[in-house]
Amino acid sequence: MIVRETIPQDSTKADIRLYLTTNINSIPALGPDKDEARESTMKTILDKSSECFLWARLVLQELRRVHTAAEVRQVLEDIPSDMDELYMRILNSMSTFPYGKRLTKAILTWTVCSARPLTAEELYYALQIDVNDNIDSVQRSIASSCGQLVYVDASSRVQMVHQTACDFLLRSDNKSEFAIDKKEGYKRLAMRKHNRQRALSFCVVCVQLAVESCRLGIIAR
Repeated sequence: MIVRETIPQDSTKADIRLYLTTNINSIPALGPDKDEARESTMKTILDKSSECFLWARLVLQELRRVHTAAEVRQVLEDIPSDMDELYMRILNSMSTFPYGKRLTKAILTWTVCSARPLTAEELYYALQIDVNDNIDSVQRSIASSCGQLVYVDASSRVQMVHQTACDFLLRSDNKSEFAIDKKEGYKRLAMRKHNRQRALSFCVVCVQLAVESCRLGIIAR
């Protein structure tokens, strides 16, 4: 049985408030009264969240990127409440990055199409084979390139933030450069088994994952 850990989407406002309160220092505090500013921002997130934990989490990540009161207001006003629109906003933002797009696409493909969640170490070797280059740190690459969609959990497993993020990346009407074609994704994983020179110790894992992923893809169809 394949188990994927996900962040619960159906949560109450109390859950979201607890999460925001726990991460209160991540909320920009701009104004003479920092506590009041954070409380006001937190209230706005709660009111607009429609009790969606994932939405609140992604908004908080957006707010960590801004530095002025005007930028905080812009995020809270502009960020869409619809999850599909929010995912597309994230992908469009990723498209503006000047570097690392090939690596980002590889991270997303391996994370979405693997038969089971990979450990950070497994993904590290898989990516080096895939992009045919040396990689400094998987964790750093994930955080800087696609950290709003992918994370490394406490067990060092690489996960998508939610199943809906996987579904959005696999949608046939997704025109983003980071969209994933399921058949091509499985083929990409399977082809990497032929490169045994750079990571012999990881080849067995690659082959097993590729075979299992292809099998699941065939069953799904």
